[in-house]
Amino acid sequence: MFESAISHAAAAETKLSLVSRVDLNVANGISRAVKELMINKIVLGWNGKITTTNFFFGSIIENLIGSTEQMVMVVKFINPLNTTNRIVVDLAENAECEAGFDAWLSTIKIIASRTSSSLLFIGYEKSLSEIRNALESSDLNIKVDYRVSQSAHPIIDQSKIVNIQDLYVVIAARRRTLSYEHYFEHMPRDLARHFADKNFIIIYPEQRAVELQSLSSSLDGLEISAIQEKTERFTSLTNLRRNSPDSRHNSLTE
Repeated sequence: MFESAISHAAAAETKLSLVSRVDLNVANGISRAVKELMINKIVLGWNGKITTTNFFFGSIIENLIGSTEQMVMVVKFINPLNTTNRIVVDLAENAECEAGFDAWLSTIKIIASRTSSSLLFIGYEKSLSEIRNALESSDLNIKVDYRVSQSAHPIIDQSKIVNIQDLYVVIAARRRTLSYEHYFEHMPRDLARHFADKNFIIIYPEQRAVELQSLSSSLDGLEISAIQEKTERFTSLTNLRRNSPDSRHNSLTE
């Protein structure tokens, strides 16, 4: 029985490895097509097999999100789109700073116009201000509301106000980008759990990865961190001792 269990486990691991390899090949093929054909928007269907214990979309979507900088939309429509009355857009902090800001906002405007839906943007004040300025200069003739929120768990919180006649839109972000938030790690699980009977779209805008740079005391306007300050102080004291004429080290080397 024990040997049989090991055999089953080995077979399952081999099957999982093969599936992951196939998914990776599919994702790589799509990525190549995106580059060769200069595609600027990718639309993918939500994987209905996501469970509450699965934190990820699935390897194909995950690989595409990680290997492309173009806008990626993950879509789940369980209710007829023409019954939509309102589009609720959830923004991460600094969403307005990403390269694809205008593109995803234009996409939201098109969906709202074609479904005759009102718009509700939820996010930080700075992001909402940028959206308000952009929409005021457009010819959008629909109702638009704004709600300031700094929730640590926005997807769970918004599930309490979103109904089956709403379209919930999450403006997400890739890792190492300006608008990345910790709750994106659990987003598939939260959506599967709290939006099982509701329509939603996850939009990963066109983005550029931010390279982290080490802080230096020579940069103007930046304060040295406490740890760095202590390290430099320790280094200075050490050098002072070494250079002291009374030290044993100097008496041996002079």
